[in-house]
Amino acid sequence: MNKNTDQIHFSELPPPPFPQGELAFVEELKTYAHREVHWNSNAPTPVNCLYLMGKWQIKNDFPDPENLLGTAYSALERFAENSINQDVDNKVVIKTSLLHSLAPEEYIIDIAPEAITLSSADTEGIRRAVYKFIEMCRSAAIPALEYQTIKRKPWLKNRISRCFFAPIKRPPFFRDELLDDIDYYPEPYLDRLAAEAVNGIWLTITWKELADTPFFPTDPRRSQRITKLQSVVKKCRRYGIKVWVFCIEPASWSAQTPPPYKDMQGECNFDNILYSFCIASENSQQYIRSSVSSIFKAVPDLGGMMLISLGERATSCLSYIYDDKS
Repeated sequence: MNKNTDQIHFSELPPPPFPQGELAFVEELKTYAHREVHWNSNAPTPVNCLYLMGKWQIKNDFPDPENLLGTAYSALERFAENSINQDVDNKVVIKTSLLHSLAPEEYIIDIAPEAITLSSADTEGIRRAVYKFIEMCRSAAIPALEYQTIKRKPWLKNRISRCFFAPIKRPPFFRDELLDDIDYYPEPYLDRLAAEAVNGIWLTITWKELADTPFFPTDPRRSQRITKLQSVVKKCRRYGIKVWVFCIEPASWSAQTPPPYKDMQGECNFDNILYSFCIASENSQQYIRSSVSSIFKAVPDLGGMMLISLGERATSCLSYIYDDKS
């Protein structure tokens, strides 16, 4: 814990420039990954295998009123266009099917002479099946797959990653990604994440900047932050990726950020600079409920909130006890 770090508000400061070279990396991830095959096309096709060369006919029969699977079907179509010789006189049917009996994200891939069927009970199971099927094709030594039925489901529900070229709201740059016009999540990058079964990302927020509560005046740039966050959530959702907001809350108090009510400040202090947030008072508990609910009401499709309330920096009185024993 850094006890000497005061809580400074940077919402009115212009964002600092990027470190040299970082924007070029963002540009690189705007290109879709080329998923190649390494087939021996001259090898004979065994009698128990489905020949993959030829025209792929993709039948999107799975119910998808929000078109959440459009990006997965596009990935399959790009793969076929870039890697499959479609001039061969052969037709390969790939269809999706609803199977209510399966668990969330569970899927079945059935490779039969008449068609390849991808089945699931939800859109994300179909998404996982699409990328798994592409992986199976790329792993094959010849342009054929054995007739088979495979059934899979994830053992980890939330597989959350961090956009490692997005800025962080801490030294030395204090850059807020919700306050600039840069797209840190280009669609080809999200396609790569989805292919690796990532279904969540997290970005940093501060309650006082994003929440709208009766305890503090609304931050003048809240609307800008909310608008961009909504945009990121909407885009990521099309790739089966939920956005989680990360924060270190409830934040401690200082001379620059005093509590609106005296009972919200605890008795613990950190080098007479920061003062603990008292979570026991009714005002404090209402502030916590109001902050969190206002964020999720403004952005209802958020995946969740990742919260560090102990050990990262000064927050409640527990931080003082933790620091005193360390």
